Amino acid sequence: MSIPDPPVGTAEPRSAMEVRQAQLAAAVATLRRRASIGTDRVLLIAGAVLIPLGVVIILLGWFGAAHDYHLYSQMSYLISGGVLGLGFIVVGGFCYFGYWLTRQVVEGRAQADRLAESLAASNGCWPPAVRSAAARPALTSSLR
Repeated sequence: MSIPDPPVGTAEPRSAMEVRQAQLAAAVATLRRRASIGTDRVLLIAGAVLIPLGVVIILLGWFGAAHDYHLYSQMSYLISGGVLGLGFIVVGGFCYFGYWLTRQVVEGRAQADRLAESLAASNGCWPPAVRSAAARPALTSSLR
């Protein structure tokens, strides 16, 4: 990337502009960014909250239905407690599954990167046929 020429009438020489641009780049590099929670962390927290919440809702529904002797009243406890609690448990389970999948993808990419680095480092130690196969573009670059 080249630095544009200064506007006409600017008394600042090109080297001073480069110095100012370097100072700006250094100042921007020190800026703090907002801490963001990754997708895997959100899925883990959601699963950790939804599954116990679903169990508690099911237990509350059971407790309400067990202490009510009218069948028509027990149905509302069954629907609100049992079905809603079961839904929370299923959604929480899917969140945990999503967390597990994201961890597997991250670990797989890290392992592929380490393998590509080790093949590149040991390229001179292998016979020519293996060396030409290791010189091909890494598979991980097409996954990103």
